Amino acid sequence: MPSMNNWFRMSSEASPLLLARNPSDYLNTFPIFPLVEALEATNFIHLRWQDLIPRTVSASFDTEPCKSLAFALIVLLELRKRQIAWKGQYPTNSYEQWTEEEARARDVEILEDKMSEFWETFLTQYRSSSDLHDVLWTPFLLKKDKSRTIRGVKFFFHLQL
Repeated sequence: MPSMNNWFRMSSEASPLLLARNPSDYLNTFPIFPLVEALEATNFIHLRWQDLIPRTVSASFDTEPCKSLAFALIVLLELRKRQIAWKGQYPTNSYEQWTEEEARARDVEILEDKMSEFWETFLTQYRSSSDLHDVLWTPFLLKKDKSRTIRGVKFFFHLQL
C-alpha cells in the first residue's frame, strides 16, 4: 500500500498563519452511505485504501491524513455494522444458513483487520492529540443533501462485539 504510506508521511499542521478549514466544509462533499453501499457487494479481502476514499474527492484529502483516515474508518465501521446487523433472507437449508453466517463472521474479521492495519500505519509517525481528535470527531454526511452526520467516535460507544 505505498500510496497510503505517502499520505501518512504528510503531517497535518496547525498554525495561526494557515487558514483553518471548517468541518462543515466536508459535510456536503463527502457522504458516507453511497460509498458503503457500493462496497457492500465487494469481496472485503481485496479492499484497498484507494477503495475507501471516493476518487472524486481523494485529492482534497491528500493534505489531510487525519480526515482521510477518519473517512476510511467510518466506511469500514459502517460496513462492519451492516454485516453484523444483516437480517436478510436466510436459506431454508441449515447448512447454507451456517455457511452464510460463517462468511459474514469472516467478513467482520477482515474489516476489523483492515481497520487495525490502517490505524497502525497512521500511527507509525507521531500524532498529536489534535490529530487524534480529528480522526474521531470530524463529521461526515451520511447521505448527500441530508443534514444527518456521523463521526468515528459514535462507533466506539456502540460497538457490537
